[in-house]
Amino acid sequence: MSSDILHRSPRSVLPHLSGFNVVEIIQRGVSIALFLVGLFAVAVASARAQTSLPTVAIQGASRLVEHPGDSFALTATASGTGPVTYRWYHDNRLLAGETGATLSRASVTMADAGAYTVMATDSVGSQLSAPAFVLVGTGHTRGVFWSEYDVIFKRLSLSGFTNIVSASQGYGYVVAVNADGTVGGTFPQMASLSAVNDAVAVAVGLNHVLVLKSNGMVVGLGSDSTGASKVPAGLSNVVAISAGTLHSLALKSDGTVVAWGDDSYGEADVPAGLSNVVAVSAGGTFSLALKADGTVVAWGNQVATGPVSTIAVDPASATGILPGEGPIA
Repeated sequence: MSSDILHRSPRSVLPHLSGFNVVEIIQRGVSIALFLVGLFAVAVASARAQTSLPTVAIQGASRLVEHPGDSFALTATASGTGPVTYRWYHDNRLLAGETGATLSRASVTMADAGAYTVMATDSVGSQLSAPAFVLVGTGHTRGVFWSEYDVIFKRLSLSGFTNIVSASQGYGYVVAVNADGTVGGTFPQMASLSAVNDAVAVAVGLNHVLVLKSNGMVVGLGSDSTGASKVPAGLSNVVAISAGTLHSLALKSDGTVVAWGDDSYGEADVPAGLSNVVAVSAGGTFSLALKADGTVVAWGNQVATGPVSTIAVDPASATGILPGEGPIA
């Protein structure tokens, strides 16, 4: 290469580089680089797909209303890495033998009412679906409740209610859910719930009401002096609710418990690590949680053995408690 080339512009030098087409070399280099970038992107996407948990959902309506003797079926759809297996849960209790994509009941009883979830498992891990609620109505339009204040039996007849599927009585108030998902009752602020048409359960406290919707969300109304009706932001996948005097409890589909409202006696201070819960109950100044293994965890005031205690319970002999098949795992 002559020395005068060193003093020329780059464009004028290119044709003299020993016969090489520098432009073509650069173009090929860019093409190879882009090809390698594309391979890397594909590899990253593939790696992410292989390390993502499966997706799972229960198809159809998230709120079914049945009557004794009816039949129903819930079908799950899932996608994942490799074969996908299923495990069904009823009110957070594992249903033995229910490992197919469809769960069905040929003749519904009152015991079939509640929240159903399904866990999908693939080669990467497991994922729990959002809940679907099955409500069992009998066509009743009236309920009986009594008030702690006057200890007098009273009868409730709500206008327009043709099939009550859930009801709750508090201190002088009663609220019920109709089969069509609407809510009514004697609570002073019921008008604010007129837009709700997908309720599955209600709970009444001293001066607040909780409504559980079919999408697993909770609506609260009433006095906010203690925050009992102020539902925590982001609360979701709830399968059961309970209203205490001045505090509230929510049971989630993963077996954990969320509490809010008055905490003067520790009633809203959920014990650390509490899990595998299948039912909750909020009392005056204490809270209870029933676990899948049949034990009851209590916290707050009036707990005999301290602020937190665990009590062994025989589910088979306890009225209204169905024996579980195992915890959510």
